[in-house]
Amino acid sequence: MPPDAPATNTPDALAAWKAQVISHLSTRQPEASQAVLPALQAHPTDPEILLMAVLAGLLDERPEHSLRYLPRFTKRYAPFSVEDHLLRAIALAQHGMWPQAARIVEQYGAFPLNNATQNIPCGWQLMAWFHGWIRKIERAAPPPRPATQTPRATGAAPVKTRARGTTRAAPAAEKAARMPAPPRPEVPSVAAMGASLPPLPRPSLQIPLAIQMPTALETTLALATQPEAAGW
Repeated sequence: MPPDAPATNTPDALAAWKAQVISHLSTRQPEASQAVLPALQAHPTDPEILLMAVLAGLLDERPEHSLRYLPRFTKRYAPFSVEDHLLRAIALAQHGMWPQAARIVEQYGAFPLNNATQNIPCGWQLMAWFHGWIRKIERAAPPPRPATQTPRATGAAPVKTRARGTTRAAPAAEKAARMPAPPRPEVPSVAAMGASLPPLPRPSLQIPLAIQMPTALETTLALATQPEAAGW
């Protein structure tokens, strides 16, 4: 036991243990796992000390320690939000299991995972450290796979292909193209129409005509038609 460690198992001693470990973790001092080990031995089932042990392993980048203590926490206590998934994702990433870590971030979302730091001891002091790991996991996520076409069922009729550039007529257009055009009615010519028409009736009319000339004109005409006397 360290010389400055609490000597009793009272609640005050537990609070002193937590304050001592939090001071070590929040300042990112080395050998975090060693610093939390005495408190963990004195209080092996305390939820906050279990989370501190998980966090200490991550700060030392010894994810095997974190993955050892995390099931102890989830077996006994229900998380407030998704802080257990946040710690597990970082542990998997440190273990080199980036696809599994990215799957956790994709499933629970980066925003809820970042907010879960408030439920972890030293979460506020180490918020930038947590957010940095979430960004690393997001950048290491594999690109989405392209959508694959569903294979056709066996026994289906083969699909005929046609040359590029040809277009297929609509069924109605094909049917109309195959049907013969109806015969057009014959229009008689103008001469034929004239020959088939009956002749117009020609009425016979007798119109009496009388011409009345002036007397002087009649005398002049009579004299002009008579032969001259000298000529006889």
